[in-house]
Amino acid sequence: MTLSQRLFEEQKQAMKGQDKFRLNLICCLRSDLKYAGIAKKGPLSEEDEQAVLQREVKRRKEALADYTKMIVEKLLG
Repeated sequence: MTLSQRLFEEQKQAMKGQDKFRLNLICCLRSDLKYAGIAKKGPLSEEDEQAVLQREVKRRKEALADYTKMIVEKLLG
């Protein structure tokens, strides 16, 4: 089972379980994978899919760090 297929199955489970956070995250990841495939002008290899996911994890970690820093500054300021 490819990563895209696995994400699709996870998305169905999130929909059935009404887990909105997980559903939103999976939709974003599937969208990022689709855009990467369009940019590459072909199907993504397993390595390409992993690279996209790693990039998105890094992006979200950085956003969380920025948000946390902003909250701390607001509380201290």
